[in-house]
Amino acid sequence: MKCRNYLAGVLTVMVALATGVRADDRIFAADGNPDRYNVVWDSPSKDSRGSMPIGNGDIALNAWTEADGDLLFYIAKSDAVSENSQLLKLGRVRIKLTPNPFAKGLPFKQELRLDHGDIAIAAGKETPIDIRLWVDANRPVIELEASGAKPFEMQASLELWRNEDGPRTLDAKNKEIKDRFEYHDGNVPVVFDPDTVLSSKENQVVWYHRDEHSIYPDVLKNQHLQSLLEKCPDPLEHRTFGACMKGPGLVSAGDRTIRSAAPAKNQRLSISVLTAQTKTPEDWIAELAKLTAAADAVDWDTARKAHDAWWTAFWDRSWINVTGNKEALATAQGYAIQRFMIACCGRGNLPIKFNGALFTVDETHAGAKVNADFRAWGSNYWFQNTRHLYWPSVMSGDWDVLAPWYKMYVDALPLATGKTRLYFHHAGACFQETMFFWGTANNGDFGWDNPGTEVSNGYVRWYWSGGLELTAMMLDQYDITQDHHFASETLLPLAGAITTFYDQHWPRNAHGKIRFEPAQSLET
Repeated sequence: MKCRNYLAGVLTVMVALATGVRADDRIFAADGNPDRYNVVWDSPSKDSRGSMPIGNGDIALNAWTEADGDLLFYIAKSDAVSENSQLLKLGRVRIKLTPNPFAKGLPFKQELRLDHGDIAIAAGKETPIDIRLWVDANRPVIELEASGAKPFEMQASLELWRNEDGPRTLDAKNKEIKDRFEYHDGNVPVVFDPDTVLSSKENQVVWYHRDEHSIYPDVLKNQHLQSLLEKCPDPLEHRTFGACMKGPGLVSAGDRTIRSAAPAKNQRLSISVLTAQTKTPEDWIAELAKLTAAADAVDWDTARKAHDAWWTAFWDRSWINVTGNKEALATAQGYAIQRFMIACCGRGNLPIKFNGALFTVDETHAGAKVNADFRAWGSNYWFQNTRHLYWPSVMSGDWDVLAPWYKMYVDALPLATGKTRLYFHHAGACFQETMFFWGTANNGDFGWDNPGTEVSNGYVRWYWSGGLELTAMMLDQYDITQDHHFASETLLPLAGAITTFYDQHWPRNAHGKIRFEPAQSLET
């Protein structure tokens, strides 16, 4: 959709007011090449060079280098959801190079290249090394390639923090637990299953997290929906997510580490990532082995060219380039980077989380240090917050980004219609403002041991209007695309159920108008 849409017009007015640049066609560049907006860090003397985000829409990384240290990156996946419905990291990888090109004082440059969807690093002096880190736009594989003028060694190590020998139970009355998990409200303990690392073999590192427990049955039972368990199976139980890390010429150095067998001028690393619900861990391991074999079968250069082609097509799809002065450039760069980050984390099996997406990191929250799995406001999707991430995608024609957002509601439709029938005794479906991805409120909002069906949390009790806004977004998409398959498989099922709810839920006055009482707008 190569057009200057109304969002472009809004930006034009913003820049004109702020900078004095004329709001006319001359401030728009005539191409979609985003390389002018790349982010470059050149700070050889600093201890930490900062984190950069990359991803393929489903798998995303936070990557950074440390002076006198290593290259590190967190791995996240859109559907890596725990037994507590918490979106977890898969782990962290540490890349150690010898000789170390990241020593303080040595030349250093780290660039987030929007046009290539990768991070490029050039470091070192006597033994300079060039690194390219990317997540394949077309495959669930993380790729790292390093090259130098002289031979060097590389070591890749997996770092995990969920290392207990068995399930770990935490006191739910702990304030951190109550803040961290919307499902828990001081009533029941929190159970974590540990990660599993397979014994070292075949010169690779394989690990996974498996949901042997699940909060799903307890959520439905507390909300008087246990009769829907057979119709709406548990989406968490036996969900397993993890990866296989390997590379040509890399050999095992323990269960969590692989290293180069000998110094070389070129070193490569590939990490294949998988989420699946399987009956046994062995079934998941077999699926991962097939995925890894398929990744190995793809020629490296072919994969790289296809990856670059995807990003070229993405940037050619829609663009807004504003020029004039540094404020205008900053505005355009901000728009490009935001769209880039949405593309990096918005094409997976589940929608983008508004509270950190796939880019959460270690931080301090409420005076306490928390790890990269933490996110404030818990594990629910909040429509009021999440919609802001997706409206711009309607205007830029990023239908692949919007697809997971709609899919979550389509997948939740059977439970939503069943819940409406049980609670209100009529047809249709409504979606709570704050909900798990399967379509129910969390038990804290619903109310523990709530004998009725009305949500206890007054901020979201009758807050169902997100369904109408979702319908408006889908109607806009259909107006633009005229995609009849989208209309029949996504738009009409959702719109039909939502409008049926509005038609049947409230009474009408003498003139046939619906009287919305009780009802609410936003969290009021």
